[in-house]
Amino acid sequence: ALTRMRDIIKQAGDLQRADSAEYLVGLPMIDLASSKGPPATHRGRAVLWVPHQELARATTLLLRHAGFSVDRMALAAEAETEAARLDTTLVVLSVAGTGADPLQGFRPAAGRWYTLVALVPSTPGPARAAGADLVLTLPYDPSAFSRDVLAAMAAHHSA
Repeated sequence: ALTRMRDIIKQAGDLQRADSAEYLVGLPMIDLASSKGPPATHRGRAVLWVPHQELARATTLLLRHAGFSVDRMALAAEAETEAARLDTTLVVLSVAGTGADPLQGFRPAAGRWYTLVALVPSTPGPARAAGADLVLTLPYDPSAFSRDVLAAMAAHHSA
């Protein structure tokens, strides 16, 4: 009986550690698998710098579901370099959003063509003042994420 309990506990631990696009702890879920095939509209390339693995996975799924191809970066400097590519239409950063450098080393290009979204744990003001077009406070609402991003893109391009 003890051996069986040990095996069950080990399996539960393995399941919690497993990478899964369907099991995201602490986030409200929406059914991304319900769509039939790829999105009808390709919205371009999104550069993603989100160090937290689960948040990065959820954000990637939402962006792909909205029609973006997504390239994840390991460092803010990589995100800044990749953002300069002409095929980049969106940059999403998870940053502290406060202090002297609210975008944590990311410098939005002057006259940029991409829309910059900052995911912050607290006050959105400093990240917005540093150049973010849209600032979402964590945890963001997954059901509103794509709508908010697309509205920010429309506003950025109409300005």
